[in-house]
Amino acid sequence: MATVADIVPRSRVRLLAVAIMASHLHLVVQQGDAPLSALMQPLLRRLARMLQRAHGLEGPMFWRHYGCQPCLDPRHVRNAIVYTHLNPVRAGLCREPGGYRWTSHTLYTRGSTTKARETVALVPILDPALALPLFAAEPGRSPGRLREDYDAFVRWRLLADAVREGDEQEDPLADPPDTIGLWPDVRESDWPNSLSPLFHAPQGANRPDDPELRRQLAPDMTTIARNVLANETKTLSLDEIRGRGGGLERSRVRRAVMCRLHAAGYRNVEIARLLGLSESAISWGLRSSRTP
Repeated sequence: MATVADIVPRSRVRLLAVAIMASHLHLVVQQGDAPLSALMQPLLRRLARMLQRAHGLEGPMFWRHYGCQPCLDPRHVRNAIVYTHLNPVRAGLCREPGGYRWTSHTLYTRGSTTKARETVALVPILDPALALPLFAAEPGRSPGRLREDYDAFVRWRLLADAVREGDEQEDPLADPPDTIGLWPDVRESDWPNSLSPLFHAPQGANRPDDPELRRQLAPDMTTIARNVLANETKTLSLDEIRGRGGGLERSRVRRAVMCRLHAAGYRNVEIARLLGLSESAISWGLRSSRTP
């Protein structure tokens, strides 16, 4: 944890959650105006050297390049944080996330006045107040109530995981399909002011509302479309919503994909190419989505 606490401030990211496991680690961060490699390269390099010295090893310490996934909406961030904190539970290392010292869980949880030495190292660089509003059960919650809401969400997630145990095809960062709606949804407008809204320019950018800049910062179109599909439908794939027709459900999901891609700064011609439609069809779909 001390290594993470030392590297993070130099890499221009905000740390939201961390879990250090025996063979890997998980980080949830809000990226700033530096590439993600500014965090991961020095962190992995230092960890590799520590392992080499401790165990008398030589050569590469990590099997492959680190993986990363953009969180496209507040619900995704909320699930990513809890997924990170529950990693030791899923690995069978403890029964409750508070039973494992090497995560940031106790910084979020209610009544955690005593913390392991490893967690204390994170206090200067991880402020749970940034992300706790994502767990609010209702608007206007106090900091204490937000911690209670976080604890309740973790318990709900543990129960949901038990229900779907053994389903290896399920996305661990998405709400389990059978439980969607049992926890209050988080809308884009509920995103905490301390966390930059989705696709806004990084810290220091001069023109955060510039469409071209927003497009450059956005994940690729297919990633955005698939994340919209994960939130909007349980059955339809990207191929199935391409082209015209297909019924009301396909039309609804297709318009949702159009709107998200448009909000990310992609041009109508690019969206049309992805969805197999004409530019005029995209323009009409966007106009109809704005109609009250």
